[in-house]
Amino acid sequence: MIDLWAALLFLVVVFLAALLAVYNYRQAREIRSLRELVGRAIVMQERVRREARAREIAFDREDALAWLSQTVAGMPLNEVVQVYPDLRAVEVAGPQGRALITATPPEIVRRAFKARKARGAAGRLAAFARSPFLTPGKVQEAGQGEGMEWFDLEAAAVGAALGVAWGEPAKLWALVAK
Repeated sequence: MIDLWAALLFLVVVFLAALLAVYNYRQAREIRSLRELVGRAIVMQERVRREARAREIAFDREDALAWLSQTVAGMPLNEVVQVYPDLRAVEVAGPQGRALITATPPEIVRRAFKARKARGAAGRLAAFARSPFLTPGKVQEAGQGEGMEWFDLEAAAVGAALGVAWGEPAKLWALVAK
């Protein structure tokens, strides 16, 4: 008789454990789907917020130079010397010197200037004016960091104001001439 009760109790425990496992699996599946839903809602909300901010951001040429001075170059800038569309770069000048602001990593920019420098007499003459950027005095990097949530959107607007199509870069480099 005790064996019958023990066997019955064992079957009840196994049944309850199986029932608990099934309901735990269903609950875990529902929690995962809820997490996905919330994640998609947050992404959509962030996209709407960024699109609204992108519509608000507008720079004219002077404001764009002031933003580059303050954010990337670390020196006052007052004129655009030349735009390099193939390098996604703009050469700017100010009272303290010249700088090349680019969304392309500095190593690639240096290689491109070396290649331009080697193309015949006309190429060497044209590269003579750009040669300070082959070995810049200092390279400064700016990007999205603390307090720079809108850096990529502002950089895109600055690029558009200066005629540079560098997209929405996560980083910009300033190659400051010696």
